[in-house]
Amino acid sequence: MSRDGFRKNWFKNWFGKEYTEVYAHRDEQDALDLVQLILKHVPLSKKSKILDAGCGNGRHACALAEYSECVFGIDLSLFLLKQARENCHFKIVQGDIRALPFKQTFDALLSLFTSFGYFFSDEENFAVLKQFRQVLKPDGWFFFDFLNARYVRKHLTEKSVRSLPGKKIIEQRTIIGKRVEKTITIVQGNTVQNFFESVRLYDQQELLSMVRKAGFDILKVMGNYQGQSFHRSSPRLILLAKKR
Repeated sequence: MSRDGFRKNWFKNWFGKEYTEVYAHRDEQDALDLVQLILKHVPLSKKSKILDAGCGNGRHACALAEYSECVFGIDLSLFLLKQARENCHFKIVQGDIRALPFKQTFDALLSLFTSFGYFFSDEENFAVLKQFRQVLKPDGWFFFDFLNARYVRKHLTEKSVRSLPGKKIIEQRTIIGKRVEKTITIVQGNTVQNFFESVRLYDQQELLSMVRKAGFDILKVMGNYQGQSFHRSSPRLILLAKKR
């Protein structure tokens, strides 16, 4: 694959075994806090049908499965879905969020931990929001957890180096135009692997405008996993919305 192809399709190449090693330090408490925030604002029952779009290895879906019997997860990565299956029991589907294989099925759809903005055209990213709306029942809930672009720009760490048993992980971050991009280099003996991440930096008004245009009414805007109101220095941009 060419360098341009590698960059454009980074999400197809990255979410495998190496991804779980690089992000093994993720705080499970964050996932639990986010699930509690969802439960506080979204009226769910044991029979509510919930879709975690971009569920990864199921950190959030597993926690939600304690409260609902109808949790679904969809992700492009078969590796992460296999991990999800080992972690707990919920319904998993391998697929692309640009073409969700469901009808108007769900009472709630969740897009968590910046599982959005991966694509290099705003049209593709907007199409994802339209897909989210399409699979929700009338008056369905949409809970959207994204980064705060202003916070990322202010607090970006350009380079970090970590050592794990037998390997070294080098992460280099930069902001190019309206995207935050990261190159991950994993050095293990004489073997060097390179991976790439890229996310569109949508600011607050851009994102709210897109979500409304996609057919949602925004009910609340929060800035962290404790549910505090959003402000310019918030680490997250979290939207609670309903299908219009």
